[in-house]
Amino acid sequence: MNTQTKRLYRQLLVATLLMGGTFNMTVPVLAQSVPTAPLTGAGTEIKNKATATYEDPSNPGTINATSNEVIITVAEVAGIAVTGATPVDRNGSSVSNGDILDFDFTIK
Repeated sequence: MNTQTKRLYRQLLVATLLMGGTFNMTVPVLAQSVPTAPLTGAGTEIKNKATATYEDPSNPGTINATSNEVIITVAEVAGIAVTGATPVDRNGSSVSNGDILDFDFTIK
């Protein structure tokens, strides 16, 4: 693969990551109308037990029922994590129009 092709692929990868990262951050903010709870971390156990009280017409009084406890463990989502670093201006000064910037990403 020649240098020009590698450079094109690198630019496409950076543009894809930037657009994906930008839209992932802005779309939920724009679409969200009510606050949501934070995500539950991998390995967290969620426990639930249901209770019920009812009346049976053929048996006077109330009847209580309790289910078995169900425990669910939140699994880790398979995939990649992309972390972007602060862009670096190649000429070492502050960023302005026409500057070439380097964007480093850590992909895990």
